[in-house]
Amino acid sequence: MAVKRERYPIPTIDDVLQDLNQSKFFSKLDLNSAYHQIALSPESRDITTFGTHQGLYRYKRLMFGISCAPEMYQKVLGQVLQKCDGVHNILDDLIVH
Repeated sequence: MAVKRERYPIPTIDDVLQDLNQSKFFSKLDLNSAYHQIALSPESRDITTFGTHQGLYRYKRLMFGISCAPEMYQKVLGQVLQKCDGVHNILDDLIVH
């Protein structure tokens, strides 16, 4: 098994700053446990299996340890926010202006 990369671009601060030029009011939101809000498909869960002294466990939700997690999260949140004017995100931080 292998992790399939999403290759979804993560915006930089410079990308977001251009849209903020004419704004007068700002609010920053930090999404708590943001990655854990995204469910993994059942066929993807096996690759997250880990062992403890109490047995084998696997994740059902996206976690930080997966190499493509930032790209996957950015893609999902970008889709959710695409029709929200004045809202930008960089990973789990939102800026509303």
